[in-house]
Formats: sequence, C-alpha cells, structure tokens
Amino acid sequence: MLFKAFRSSPLALPLSSMDLPIITPHDALWSQSAVFGFNQYGKAALGFLALKDLLGDAAFRAALHTFMARWNGKRPLPWDMFNSFNDAGVGNHTWFFRNWFFSHNHMDLAVDGVRREDRMQTVAVRNPGGMAIPFDVVVEYADGSSERVHLTPATWQADGRRTEVRIAGGKVLRTVTLDTGIYVDANPADNVWKAEAAESR
Repeated sequence: MLFKAFRSSPLALPLSSMDLPIITPHDALWSQSAVFGFNQYGKAALGFLALKDLLGDAAFRAALHTFMARWNGKRPLPWDMFNSFNDAGVGNHTWFFRNWFFSHNHMDLAVDGVRREDRMQTVAVRNPGGMAIPFDVVVEYADGSSERVHLTPATWQADGRRTEVRIAGGKVLRTVTLDTGIYVDANPADNVWKAEAAESR
C-alpha cells in the first residue's frame, strides 16, 4: 500500500526527531523537509482517519459539515475545528485531539500476554508509544480458524498505555497478532504472541 510505504520511511529515522506534535508551526520545520512533510501531511492525515474511525462515518461527516458550515469563508484555527467537532453532538473528544495534535507520542503497540479464564481469553495490549490509534487483534486458533476484532481509538480513552481485549469461546489459541494497518508500528517485532513460545517460558 502506497500510503503505508510513505509512512514507513520516516520511521527509519530517530523517533525523537520525527514525532513532533502536529500543532508544531510549519515555519519551525522549514529547515527539516522530511519532518515537515511527515508531520504536516502524513501524520495529520492519519489523525483525521483515526478520528473517523473513532466517530464512525456518519458522525464524522456530520461533524465535518458542521465545521465547514460554521467557518466557511473565515480563517479558522485548529481549536475552532476541535470545538466544532465537540459541539456537533458526537461527544467531547478533547482527549483525542490532545493526544494526536499536541503530544510527542508515536505509534507503537505490543502484546503483553494472554490469559485464559474459563471460556474467556484476555489479550493484554500495551501502548508504549502512547498514540491513540485503532488496531485489529487477529487471532489464529489451533484448529486453523481465525478471528479479527477491531478496536477504535476509544479503547485508549480511559488508559492511554494499557488495554485488554476479551476473546470469547473455548478454542485453543495458536497466535495473536496486532494489526495496525496504515498506522505503522515503530516496533512490529512485539506485535505477535505465540502459544508455543509462551509455553516454553
């Protein structure tokens, strides 16, 4: 995927120099062309896609139209967009805007373990990067079947660093993979849990 390839290249550089808040004034980035393009275009686009994932298509469209109608022909600031979305009847998402537009967070998730309780299995997920990104939990069972569970950014609202995903049913797990899609993970090596590796510890 072209967009994912575009996102991957900046991650080869040190995160501390690349992951600046989206709100960083563009004139402060003119001397760093790679950072400018990544921050003002790639990261900002991902932020809007994450917001759309959080709200759902219909609510996102309604909030966006509210913003456009309110500020058509004027000169809105980022805060005007944030407030328009919050005023559009889709809830207060200041926590999301703060996370995506004002923080130095980056995209990095990790499987922290799996525990089984009766017919419920719980996947513990860490967010060392701190960014409120959507992701899928892809579960492969010992019988060859698989399941995919989607988590929106809302999963990070209460605790931005840890969450748990519950998988119902008594099937034996073989692997658990975190699929972040176009939200390119800085360290994909820790996105996979394997039953064999866990049992050998």
